[in-house]
Amino acid sequence: MGLEFLTNADSVTKVFWVCALGGTVFFTVRLILMIVGGDMDGDVDGDMDGDTHSDAAFEWISINTLTAFIMMFGWVGLTAYKQFELSVVQSFGLAFAAGLMSMWITAMLFRMAGKLVSKGAVFKISDTVGLNASVYQRIPAEGRGKVNVSLPGGILKELEAMSEDKIDIESFKTVKVVQVVDDRTISVRQI
Repeated sequence: MGLEFLTNADSVTKVFWVCALGGTVFFTVRLILMIVGGDMDGDVDGDMDGDTHSDAAFEWISINTLTAFIMMFGWVGLTAYKQFELSVVQSFGLAFAAGLMSMWITAMLFRMAGKLVSKGAVFKISDTVGLNASVYQRIPAEGRGKVNVSLPGGILKELEAMSEDKIDIESFKTVKVVQVVDDRTISVRQI
């Protein structure tokens, strides 16, 4: 089955069909990737304490909202033009309005979904500096071990740790987090 029906169609119908089919395929692929856990929008900044309303205008323009716009623009325009036999101007007007409405609904859904993230889900390793931790796996003088750090809110994080004083620290000892070494390792000192 091919797209033979497009060969005899006028240019307006072709525009609506391309938007409808292209938008739907892209939307479906993105939906499948969301369900299986693919990375869709690249890196996301983990800092949720910032001003979330400063970038409100950019919430309207994202891959998700543009996909919704193109898909609905195509389907509504095609329906208005072919099914209801409206004029080109009326069909484009309805299609554009439907596309904008889809963008708005999509932006609102993602905004509401963003509010579902608890502060406990956002972890910054720098928040551990100054806290006490319990050695989970022995920390050798010149190597790495593991510690459990209790964060405010009852959150327990397991992190790699190095000895600040270059001494062996046995398991179950209490240590103080002195500094961050990298994005998953901290430096600790025995108390």
